[in-house]
Amino acid sequence: MNITSPLQASATDILAHASAPGASMAALSDKFASIMNRAPEAPASETGETSTLANVLINQDETMRRNVEGMHELAAAQTTGVSDRELSQRQMELTYQITTAQFQFNAGVYLAQSSKTGFQTLMRNQ
Repeated sequence: MNITSPLQASATDILAHASAPGASMAALSDKFASIMNRAPEAPASETGETSTLANVLINQDETMRRNVEGMHELAAAQTTGVSDRELSQRQMELTYQITTAQFQFNAGVYLAQSSKTGFQTLMRNQ
């Protein structure tokens, strides 16, 4: 399109120029098509490796089990004559650990939900 002045351009010329895909968009489109045409990788369960999601879930489960054990220990400490200062300190540590574990769990859920929403949007736009 050869326009020397904006007043000389017709509306169809402007629309045609604006709607033409740029070079970077064509390159991205080609890259996406090549990725979609690749053979799928073997799932982690077939290769014997644990997936990232499995590792996160295992770590979260271990953390929650430790926190439950800590609650049982705290309940036992109340009956064994531990000083009030030590008991309060242990209770604050346990509360912090439980809060941290809950935050990590909520962050994981939020990440999974946002990934799911993003993937659904991508599939809808195809």
